[in-house]
Amino acid sequence: FVPLMISAGFVVLSALWFYLYSSKHVTRASAAMHIVERVTNRELQTVTLENELRDILLERDNIIEDKFDQIIRECHILDISGSCGSEDIFEQAAEILAEQTAMSKASLLEKFIQREKEGSTVIQPGLAIPHIIIDGEHQFSIVLVRSVDGIKFPEKTEPVHTMFILAGTRDQRNFHLRALMAIAQIVQEKHFESRWLSARGPENMRNLILLSKRKREH
Repeated sequence: FVPLMISAGFVVLSALWFYLYSSKHVTRASAAMHIVERVTNRELQTVTLENELRDILLERDNIIEDKFDQIIRECHILDISGSCGSEDIFEQAAEILAEQTAMSKASLLEKFIQREKEGSTVIQPGLAIPHIIIDGEHQFSIVLVRSVDGIKFPEKTEPVHTMFILAGTRDQRNFHLRALMAIAQIVQEKHFESRWLSARGPENMRNLILLSKRKREH
């Protein structure tokens, strides 16, 4: 019941935020970061340059990070090469989450598969948001997934290119809903999918989400 209610709520929120929020912020921010990276003296360049520029932009725009941002900063990102099936992704996500939670990889994988049987988590063409309730307390994790070639979901004709995989304990229900609201705002930004698919790597993908113009919760 809870997963189905969350999915229904997400669809409603997606439609709402689609009309309330616009598009140009992330494009401008990404362009600015790219320009500065190109002209920065090599002595100033480090492996963390892009993240430093991101933080400067966050400060400039007075963006105060919320819990969702904090989780995104630390979350694991899967950048998949080649096409694959949804269960392949669930298995990889279960392995990652088993290290962060009190549950085993096998138990997590079973939950993902069962959740998909209850109702597809493909919310719109190209986008899926698998979300499960896990054992324990005070835990919430996100795994981001990109597949340029596409992930095949059962009974879906179009491949999925973007996945937000959520796993939280029952006491995190309220934040679970807030995370879905945040995702709704992010994915409805104009040209999100094209920017997501053209991002240069996991950190660029992470920054795309962190720099999104959405309402922060405090």
